[in-house]
Amino acid sequence: MKKFLLMIGVILLFLFPFSRDFSFVGVPTVQAHSLLDGQNHDLIVSFTPSFHNHKALTNWQKKQRYDVFSFNGAVAVSGEFKQKDIAAFLKNPNVASIQQDTKVHLLEQVMDWGVQTVHAPYAWKSSYTGKGVKVAVLDTGVGPHEEVNVVKGVSMVSYTTSFRDDHGHGTHVAGIIAAKNNTRGIVGVAPNAEIYAVKVLDSNGNGYLSDIIKGIIWAINEQVDIINMSFGTSTPSPALEQAINIATQNGIQVVVAAGNSGSSKTPGLLYPAKYDPVIAVGSVDKDMNRSSFSSYGPELDLVAPGSSIQSTYLFNSYARLSGTSMAAPHVAGDLALLKEAFPNASAQELTQKLFATAKDVGSPGKDDMYGYGLIQAPFNEGMTQLTVNLSQPSLLPNEPVAIKTNVNFLTLKPAPQVGLRYTVTMPSGKKMSYTAKSDDDGEAVFTFSSTQAVGTYKVDISSLGNEEKTSTSFTIAKPSSSYLHFFLSSPTIVQKGSGTAVTATVLDEKNRPLSSRKISFTATTPSNQILRFSAISDKRGKASITLEKNIPLDMSGTYFVTASIANFQHTLSLLVADK
Repeated sequence: MKKFLLMIGVILLFLFPFSRDFSFVGVPTVQAHSLLDGQNHDLIVSFTPSFHNHKALTNWQKKQRYDVFSFNGAVAVSGEFKQKDIAAFLKNPNVASIQQDTKVHLLEQVMDWGVQTVHAPYAWKSSYTGKGVKVAVLDTGVGPHEEVNVVKGVSMVSYTTSFRDDHGHGTHVAGIIAAKNNTRGIVGVAPNAEIYAVKVLDSNGNGYLSDIIKGIIWAINEQVDIINMSFGTSTPSPALEQAINIATQNGIQVVVAAGNSGSSKTPGLLYPAKYDPVIAVGSVDKDMNRSSFSSYGPELDLVAPGSSIQSTYLFNSYARLSGTSMAAPHVAGDLALLKEAFPNASAQELTQKLFATAKDVGSPGKDDMYGYGLIQAPFNEGMTQLTVNLSQPSLLPNEPVAIKTNVNFLTLKPAPQVGLRYTVTMPSGKKMSYTAKSDDDGEAVFTFSSTQAVGTYKVDISSLGNEEKTSTSFTIAKPSSSYLHFFLSSPTIVQKGSGTAVTATVLDEKNRPLSSRKISFTATTPSNQILRFSAISDKRGKASITLEKNIPLDMSGTYFVTASIANFQHTLSLLVADK
């Protein structure tokens, strides 16, 4: 029985119709005969909404090996059950289903649109992952979930000593912040941040003001760096405001969801988002527009992705939720990245960096709808990324290959005058090294004149001065008995307006020229226009067409030239650049 303090009208700031957009990978109800085998079983037992045996629920909750979950009026119990319990469940008309409690996960890792939108991958490439940063999630609890690593946790609610989530909201929030960056599930904004789970709300998403305050005090004593609170109330509380003030005075950044009343007649922020020390966060959708539900007003500081966000959920599963509850943890994760990037900066300085680096959306400057704008993750502005394009992946002996490399900063702007090293590994294992430098458009072209050696050639490309690397490969194929051999009168990258000849040579299996052979040429322009020509090989087995005369090089891009004879054809790519 709580004394003096009544349960406040706390609202979990998310929108979630349970029957829709829930990506729980479930298992079917097991057969009765497979359970009555003399063994204990880990089960999830679901009851009908009409089941209200409070005595049974109380007994299950007191036994720490059992977890009780309630949603949409229904109840589920999970844990290791003995044969007598299973037999009773099978006879109970209130049991809706019995499931094996089996680990489930997505088949491959998914990066949600929100994580990409705040450019968290830029931070990861700069080695900022939130490592060592403590983030306290004050919510319905966290986990258990294989994608979320809880370093420490505590329960402030009266009915359980476990911080385990019996609602789902807190686990979803924690996953947005710090789901692991591995090969499955989803990934959070700061995948190496340390989650401190503080259960201050019950299985229905309700909580006492005193429990929330105790949760803040616990987080202060644990010396966390960031507190995330994705809930709100329309009722102000001097006691809660004082607790938040104490937290910020201890160097803790407090991130709070703004509220979901944006489409109502009173679209203002809820408490504690209205309090000055906190970072109040609204929601945007994929089009970078304010989510219709997102509260707004002069107290709003920032916006972050909050519409249809996929993250971790109950029973080791995943769900897609919407609300400013989902926007706030994006900011908490971003702050963890900033804390790692600037370890000596004060909490106030980090907050100012957060505001200063936000992408301005809406009206210029800070406004009531978007605050300072959309958060952007910190990254090393000098870091570059490389993409490579081969003129052709398969060659015949002695044909040249052009390797075009685009060097861009992480913001995708061209990076000029960046030194590159090309290391070619021959089929024999011998390595040859070359250097080049990107031009003002961030492009560099390396032309390799291939040899007679048949096999695969690996090309490793690295930017000098940082650790960015990429690689590609091409193959020199063994000629057939009669084949076409290409060579160019200029390199495989040409400029618009230049007269470049493409010559096809017809040779037999002993490399003797074949004359009077009709060769068909097909050229495909960057605009997909197809041009056709033909030529007869001379006594040297050669037939040529001239670019600009036969094929106008009137646009930059890749031109594909195919020559064919009998049942053999070969394609050459030309990279055409502006003058």
